[in-house]
Amino acid sequence: MIFIIQARLSSKRLPNKVLKKINNKELLMYIIERIREISSTNQIYVATSNNDSDQEIVNFCKSNNFNYYQGDLENVAKRFLDILKLTKCDSFVRICADSPLIDQNLILKMIKIYNSGEYDIVTNRNSGFPSGQTVEIINSKKFINSYNFFQTSEHFEHVTSYFYQMTKNETRYFFFKSHNDFKNLKLSVDTQSDFERISNIIRLMKKKHVTYDLKKISELVENLS
Repeated sequence: MIFIIQARLSSKRLPNKVLKKINNKELLMYIIERIREISSTNQIYVATSNNDSDQEIVNFCKSNNFNYYQGDLENVAKRFLDILKLTKCDSFVRICADSPLIDQNLILKMIKIYNSGEYDIVTNRNSGFPSGQTVEIINSKKFINSYNFFQTSEHFEHVTSYFYQMTKNETRYFFFKSHNDFKNLKLSVDTQSDFERISNIIRLMKKKHVTYDLKKISELVENLS
């Protein structure tokens, strides 16, 4: 199993956001540090584009000895496909680079369910978790075989949207649901105001950021109110 973080700098609402810094640390670094709590660095891949606009991401990865892959800007799914074929891994965890406070303990719980062998996809998408906490674990063979049926720009840009349009007979799903009410909590970084909110949350942390799971983060957010 590998972890793939999709990242680009050409966001229209907040350009260069994944390399914006909080406490002198890039948002992308926050994500990688959290994943490294549960996996080795060599199992983490940053999937970026081969456009000049994303060269800074490549430079960031090179300077930190992180795995990276460059592919088509619009066809994000093809980047994933290429990484899967390159690594020959049996499964992967998909995470977006706008999620600096992704809860690694949540990922571990979902990996445990996936490792039961009963499911092709374990996801918490649309399952009560706040944005910035979306995790998808997918069987590599299922993804590679399904890629040939991708048709729309949504399929290629959003990587996994095709699978949610399939029937349960075609794909074995497990939707990991939240038992808490996080509907008013937003932890993804899409705009400048999002960035400022995440910055304020991190500055409230008295210990290393990796020690704060979703529950502790939600408690910090209450202190911001």
